[in-house]
This record gives sequence, structure tokens and C-alpha cells, in this order.
Amino acid sequence: MADTHRISVEANDCKAAEQKAEEIIRSPAGLEIAKTFALGVATVDAAMIYSIEDRQRVLAQVSFALDNFYVHLPRKKSIYGFDPVRASALLRLRVEALTDGEFHESLVEILARVRDRHVMFFGRSPYGFSAVLPFTIETCWDNGKEIHVVTKLEANANFKSLAAGARVSHWNGIPIDRYVRLTANLFDGGNEAASIARSLAFLTHRPLTQFGPPLEEWVDLRFLGKDGAIAEERFTWTGFDTASIPSAPALGRNLTGFGGDVLLMDLQKSRRVRSAPQTFDAIPPTQLAPPELGVPVIQGRGGKWRVRLWYANHPRRHLRLSAILVIRRQRCR
Repeated sequence: MADTHRISVEANDCKAAEQKAEEIIRSPAGLEIAKTFALGVATVDAAMIYSIEDRQRVLAQVSFALDNFYVHLPRKKSIYGFDPVRASALLRLRVEALTDGEFHESLVEILARVRDRHVMFFGRSPYGFSAVLPFTIETCWDNGKEIHVVTKLEANANFKSLAAGARVSHWNGIPIDRYVRLTANLFDGGNEAASIARSLAFLTHRPLTQFGPPLEEWVDLRFLGKDGAIAEERFTWTGFDTASIPSAPALGRNLTGFGGDVLLMDLQKSRRVRSAPQTFDAIPPTQLAPPELGVPVIQGRGGKWRVRLWYANHPRRHLRLSAILVIRRQRCR
């Protein structure tokens, strides 16, 4: 009875959280960098985004493009034993019986089974860019065993007991490694390892134009805290929009012919907003001169330069950025 009461109270808390007004996320200097809002999963899933005519048109265009322009289709069919054109035709027979969310997920899963990152579907999402949870989960190894660890927390979020370093064991009652493998079916990795890696990367960040609204309205997380105690905490999916941040100059608003990973770019930008908002502010004048780079003598003369983001829309700009990195690397020696 106590557990039932606790779940009821937490469910009411989740409903109350959904009723919160839209909130603006600002950097420490006051720059508007994003906004969050109640996602309202049930309301969104029930809304009509694609008319029946739109669904039929989308499926017809997908089938035509795959059948007539996708030169790798015969090879993909022989490797994976799956025919996306036939699957699209079967989906057309039941589009009238599906909700928008079900239609969206079915189409995404069909294209994901092609196992080609160049074959993607970005649908309509009038309710925001992403659905997020206020933490990031990554994997590491401990004594030869892979574990899932909370590595980043949203800067302005409140947590009851979750902290960075907590070891996650269950996601909504499902062992976390099993859940990651189940959701890997929605991702377009070229092999199992790639699909699992994508599933983990987007575990707490769901691009809505790609995946539609999450199936669950909230997530119950079980984890082992740094103090050795097992705890559970409930989190509600929140709408997240970074449209106020300018796109990279190399990308702009033209996605046609862009060979980069748009979903990963969106994920990286979201993580930056949520865990390091201070990086959007200008560097104070007193810090304009970068310090001399180097490594302690005890570590020798080696070093690693990690480039997280790289945009260059012209060969000359690419060479100029490369030259800057080479010069800075020379200073490290």
C-alpha cells in the first residue's frame, strides 16, 4: 500500500510538472540559449499531424526513392534479409488505423533496418525539437564488466539523490543494458555495435523529428549511489528547443547535400546548453590571451588534442583551421 501511495504521489508530481509554463534557459551572462516546456506526451500523441493523404504520399515517395535511386538496395536486402520497399507497401495498408506516433515510429523503424546512415526520415514536429531528461548516461568498464554511469547533470535541475557517478541498473524496471539493446532497433547503425552506441547516446535525448514523442511519460531510474546505497528516482520528459542558438556557419538552414550527422550535432548542442551554459558567454577581456599550453614534465612530451566540433564549408577554411591546430600543437612541445 505504501509503494502504491508513493507511485500515486510521484505520478501527481509528474502531472504538475507538465503544467509548468514555458521556461527560458539563459547563460550566466543572460544570453537566451534555449527553452523548455511541458511535453504533454499523451496530448501530443493523440494530435493529428499527418493526414491520411500525407501518410500515403510519404510512403509512396519513400518506396519510389528506395526502389529507383538507392543503388545499395539489392545488397542491403541480401545482407539483412529485409525489403524496405515491401515493408512500406504493407504499412500503407494500415495507415488509417495508426496514430501519428505509431505511423512515425513504424516508418522510422523500416528505414532504420536498411542500416544506412544516409537513409533517414525527418518528420513533422510542431511541439518542439527534442524531448530530454536532465542527465546523461554513458558506459565504462569496471573490473572487466561494462557499467552504465550518470556522467552529466543539467545545470539548473533539482535532484533528490541522483548525482554524477551513480551506477544505473534499471530503466523503468528493465535492466539498463537490455533496454539499450531494445531501443537500438530504432537506430540506423551499420552493425549491432553501432546501433547500440547510437541508442545509448540518445537515451536521454530524443530528437522528435526523427523518433516522435517518447513512449513513456516519465522514467523510473534505479541506481547505485556513490555512497553505496540503492535509490530510485522518477523523471519526466521535457520539451527542449535550442532554435535561439544560431546554426553553425557551415550548415545554416540548408540540409540538402549535408554529409554531417545532424542528429549528433543537435545532441552535442543540447548537452552544451544543459551542462555547460557558461560556454556561450564571451570570454572576459582579461582572458583573451590564451595561456601557454603544455604538459607536466612528469607526463613526458605527449599530449592529445580533442576536437569536439568541426565545421568548414570551404576547403580554404578547412586548411586555415587545420593550420591553427598544428600551430597550437607545436606550442605544446
